[in-house]
Amino acid sequence: LLLRRLPIVVGAIAVCTILAVATALMIPKSYEASARLVVEAPQIPAEMVRTTAPTNAVEQLQIIEQEIMTRDTLIGLAKRHGIYDAYLNANDNAIVQDMRGRLRFQQLSLESSRDSGATVFSVSFRSKNPVQASDIVNAVVELVLDRNVRLRTERAADTQQFFNQEVERLGDDLAKLDKQILEFKNANKD
Repeated sequence: LLLRRLPIVVGAIAVCTILAVATALMIPKSYEASARLVVEAPQIPAEMVRTTAPTNAVEQLQIIEQEIMTRDTLIGLAKRHGIYDAYLNANDNAIVQDMRGRLRFQQLSLESSRDSGATVFSVSFRSKNPVQASDIVNAVVELVLDRNVRLRTERAADTQQFFNQEVERLGDDLAKLDKQILEFKNANKD
């Protein structure tokens, strides 16, 4: 019975294999480059410096993500890396919509870092060209790092200004107390 149906089974397997290979060859190639960013909590304890607008590291990275996903930044990235050179007629709205669909930020979970205060984010970009995909991801990571440095520098400058004001205020208070002590000593020399 099996020998009589063997040609049919072999034919069906051959047709399925040919269809699968043809489908695999016809599907357009797509590459995805990704990078991971580790975000750590600030090193200065919150008890030491109370900020007026506290943001943790995750919120800070989400703010940076929103800045990067703006229209101007996405169009700048696309033009700088020649993503749409073949589509000279592509309007800016189509470019922005396509870039937002291809660029992805994702927060990854860490099982072992619950109490370490670290969070991992992934940045990825899909493209038909592998070099282009990696160039875009590298550019986005560079933007994230640059903006993070800028935000941290601004926050450190604000903190330093606060400390300088506190040192000045406490120095004035100390000088007043020294003056009062000196006056008291002079008044009670006997």
